[in-house]
Amino acid sequence: MTLARSAPELIRRAYHRALAALPLRANPSEVPDPAGLTALGAAEIDGRTLVFATQAVRPRMWLVAEDDTGASTIGYLTGLVLGTPDLWVTDPGTWDWINTGETAAQIKHAATRIWHDCERTCDG
Repeated sequence: MTLARSAPELIRRAYHRALAALPLRANPSEVPDPAGLTALGAAEIDGRTLVFATQAVRPRMWLVAEDDTGASTIGYLTGLVLGTPDLWVTDPGTWDWINTGETAAQIKHAATRIWHDCERTCDG
């Protein structure tokens, strides 16, 4: 596929939608400790419990995976206010799992639902 102007408009739009749906790799300078985050909600995705949390000093929704060994921050989401969330993966060990099937889409959907639930609760 090409992004040249000669490519049909439908092909270009489909290509951009496919790119937007993919998770992104992130290398933030400082990933917060899960214990210091405020949990907003949780969801079970593909057999894993994910907690969606925030931190007062960073306007991001952090994604924390909880299992028998403890909790680890695996990424964050941005763009929830605009309704077009982007999933940024900070833990390279979870990259393959997040790219399996519909996992990334399910994470984005759960994050959007939790974000809007929190907005309704806070705004009344």
